[in-house]
Parts: sequence; structure tokens; C-alpha cells
Amino acid sequence: MIWLAAVGGGSFVLVSFVLGPRLLLLARRTGLLPELTMGLCLLLMGGFGYPLATVARVATPLSDEWRGFFLGCAVLCNTIGFSALAIFNWRTFRPESRLAAAVVAALLLVLGLLLPAEGVWPGLIEGALSVEAYPGLPGNLRVVLGLVALYWAFGEALLCVVRLRRRLTLGLADPVVTDRLGLWAISMGSASLNFSIAYVMSFLGVDLPASPLGAGTIGILGVTSSITAWLAFLPPQAYVRRVRARYAAVSAPAA
Repeated sequence: MIWLAAVGGGSFVLVSFVLGPRLLLLARRTGLLPELTMGLCLLLMGGFGYPLATVARVATPLSDEWRGFFLGCAVLCNTIGFSALAIFNWRTFRPESRLAAAVVAALLLVLGLLLPAEGVWPGLIEGALSVEAYPGLPGNLRVVLGLVALYWAFGEALLCVVRLRRRLTLGLADPVVTDRLGLWAISMGSASLNFSIAYVMSFLGVDLPASPLGAGTIGILGVTSSITAWLAFLPPQAYVRRVRARYAAVSAPAA
């Protein structure tokens, strides 16, 4: 079952490496913050953070110093990625909300404090060599805050989809935009659930790749999140035409 976990994790890394730079290039042209923050989130968390953490954990031929270095790079990438996702949620869905701004400010402050703390407790080398996936309180808090950002993204996208579908029935929303936002909600929901299950199982001492349940979870949810993220940001024209045709067939008046 290890191959299934590899497929799920590998697909997420591949999609992140493709979508992240494209969004960053788009942000360079438009100067818009949502593209910048989501590009950073995908590239740093999925493109670099996950592979670097994996190398730090399993690359036993490397010296302890190099494994600790790779883990430190992974922690930095994930911290910036989580921060970028929180800013994306705020500026995209609730730009006028003072509460959302305060939540993001608090989250960024805590993540910033946890970054050096994780290097001390338990230490990067000790963390890379530990049998625990997230040894020490700072690492566990970083994961929890990351889950908060992920579930927030899922919840906001889901609420927008519900509103857009109501407007769609009145002809007041674009079917492609509604579909793409729905795909994004599925992607964020799958990623959130995947991360949650992986965290709980690792906390319980379960070897995820070796466990049929763990490998199946990582594989299925990872592939689901990757495919829906791809269709949300880079949908093929054939898929877009199909979405419009489906909407036209549903909304056409009965003869």
C-alpha cells in the first residue's frame, strides 16, 4: 500500500509545483494579493515543504546535520505557506472584516514565534531523527494552526458556493465560476481531512505509509485534492465547455 501513499503525495507535489509558479507569475502581472498568497501557499507547502520534510525523516544515509537542515527548511516553508493561506482567506473572502483581520494577525504572530521555538524544542536534528512526526509542543501547535487555516479556506469556499448556486438558478452567476469555486472547496476539504487524519494517526504512533488505512487515506484524498485544484485553476477548455453545456441543459425551459 506504500505505492498508494506515494501516488497521493506525489500528485499533490506535482500539482503544487505547476500551479504555484503560474499563480506567482499571474500575481506579478496583475499585482493582486490573492494570486500572490495562493501561489506562495501551493509552492512552499506542497511543492517544497512536504518533500523536504519527507527527506528529513526518511533519508537515513544523510548526516544528522543535513537532515536537521532539511527539516528546518520544511518548517520555514510550511510556516510561510500557512501564513499565506490565512491572508488569502482574509483578503479573498472577508476583506472588510475586522475580526478576520485580527484572527490573521494573531495567527501570523503565533506562527512567527513558533518558528524559532521549534528549532529549540526539541531542535531540528532531534526533530528529524525522532520517531514522532511532530515532536515538541511548537511543532504540534504549528500543525493545529495550519489546520485552522485549511478548514477556514474550506468553509469560506463552501459558503460562497452555496450563495452562487442560489444566484445561478436565477441566472445571476456564472456557471464556470461557480463550478471552479466548488472544485476549490472540494480540494480544500480533501486537503484538510487528509492533513487531519494523518496528524491524528501519527500522533497515535501509526506508520502511515505502512498502514492500509493511512496509505489509502493519503492516496485517495491526495489525488482528489490535486485533481480538483488543477481543474479549479487550470481547467481544460473541453471541461469548461462541458460545464457550460450542462448548465444550459438544466436551465433551458421545458418545451
